[in-house]
Amino acid sequence: MLAEVMTAAISAGFDEWPYEIFRINDWGSHLDPLLSKQLMDVSFPWPKPDCRGSSGGQYCEGLVYSEPMFELLMQVFVRRSDPVSLVNLSSSRKALVCRPAGRMTFMLDQGGRNWLRDKEIELVQAPSVAGCFDLLMKAEVDFVVANEFTGREVLRRRSFKDEIAAVANAPLGIVTLHAVASNENPQAKQTIRFLNKGLQHLRRSGEYQEIVDRHLAQVWAGL
Repeated sequence: MLAEVMTAAISAGFDEWPYEIFRINDWGSHLDPLLSKQLMDVSFPWPKPDCRGSSGGQYCEGLVYSEPMFELLMQVFVRRSDPVSLVNLSSSRKALVCRPAGRMTFMLDQGGRNWLRDKEIELVQAPSVAGCFDLLMKAEVDFVVANEFTGREVLRRRSFKDEIAAVANAPLGIVTLHAVASNENPQAKQTIRFLNKGLQHLRRSGEYQEIVDRHLAQVWAGL
């Protein structure tokens, strides 16, 4: 969905500039070296931390963010047979929380939480969201933190829906997804400005909503 939004926004905002979109599943490499060394100009989609606080770090100082492309609900997933909570977890050990390698973790220290900063949890990283759920199934972690769409889609593909579920009525919050460019790139601000121009055009014309509605209908039908 967001690749289609990105394509339409580039076409609308960059006045027929040539471009290519690549799928690179090594998220850690997006920021360094691909963006920092200007091997790529833009990466998407990345959630944006609250840069008014202290949990954003390099993600606030080193990146230029586009306007929001989409919003996602961040969920905590647990085993149905062991629906523990961070509040009730025994203080004899820290909760093991899995996030995919290379993905941002700022949501663990926002919304009144300071789980990482205060070392209330131990962060475990797997190569992917699916890898995190595999660890959860084997009881090697207590929680998986993922957005609702990716989480539910992986559960469907892995046939884990009967064993794993999102914690009811306890999301970590909403994150906005953006395209980002590196401050190391002298064209970063101009590139993001053109992209924002394209996004604004899509929203005014109704094309953005058409793309999102069409894809979400397919997503919800599949889940």
